[in-house]
Amino acid sequence: MSESKPRVFRAALITTALVVAEAVGLFWIGSTIWGPQEVLAIDQVATEEIALDRSVEVPVFDGVLSNDRLGTAFFYRTEIHVQVLEADQVAVADLLDRNRNQIRADINAAWRAADPAWLQEPRMETLTRRIESLLREHFDGGSTAGSESVIRKCILLSGTGIRGKA
Repeated sequence: MSESKPRVFRAALITTALVVAEAVGLFWIGSTIWGPQEVLAIDQVATEEIALDRSVEVPVFDGVLSNDRLGTAFFYRTEIHVQVLEADQVAVADLLDRNRNQIRADINAAWRAADPAWLQEPRMETLTRRIESLLREHFDGGSTAGSESVIRKCILLSGTGIRGKA
């Protein structure tokens, strides 16, 4: 009986050694065949160009506008933002600061002249296009006909009009 214990121990030790050797061998073969993937470095200039290609929103107007084309004045709490390239954000903000009152007056005039049906559209597409065109004139006034506009998109946020006294 005493001779069988060392044999069992020796068999268990050899089996364990073989399992460990097999695991190491499989790991080595796997890492050789399916090794780490190649890493590609991106040039920093390309990264900066990608960052400058992002759009940002610049607030243009935040206030109350009125329309009395139906004979009764309706007041609309309104926000207008423009989407521009991140690279153009500072120039657009500077132009807004220099011409804020003129832009405000033009937006106010466009809103007062708006057909009441435009104000009832779910997304106010017609009025948004009109105001976007107006803003493009301000921001792209000196540009040539074939050049790309600074404004990518105009965003008009307005609720339902509230009836008031004119």
